[in-house]
Amino acid sequence: MRASLGDRRLPAVLTALFAAIGLSLTALGLYGTVALEIGQRRKEMAIRVALGASRASITGLVLKRGLMLTFAGSIVGALGFVAVGRAIESQLYEVTPSDPANAAIVMVILFVCAACACLRPAWDALREAPIGVLREM
Repeated sequence: MRASLGDRRLPAVLTALFAAIGLSLTALGLYGTVALEIGQRRKEMAIRVALGASRASITGLVLKRGLMLTFAGSIVGALGFVAVGRAIESQLYEVTPSDPANAAIVMVILFVCAACACLRPAWDALREAPIGVLREM
């Protein structure tokens, strides 16, 4: 049985490996984008905290921005997948290119990964003392 599945095991393992690498690169890119934007908006967030904004509202602001970027990217990716879905249909096993269950699972994984990538810049923004940032102005 192992020998009969050997021809299919390597492509499956490679596909899973490339998917994990792709998800990691996506998370790293989103983290970099959100971290850069939050770094540029440091003064704004310091003023918000100085005026009484809660930690939850600042974290929500950062998460909202990151998840909006993820949503826009997932729409573009879904449109691209629909466009090339027929070309890769022969490579899919017992799955159609327009399978909504698989698309939903991928979106959930992507949004969880994006939320985790946004938490570090939010934490960094809240860690700085507002008075120190305001003195730099």
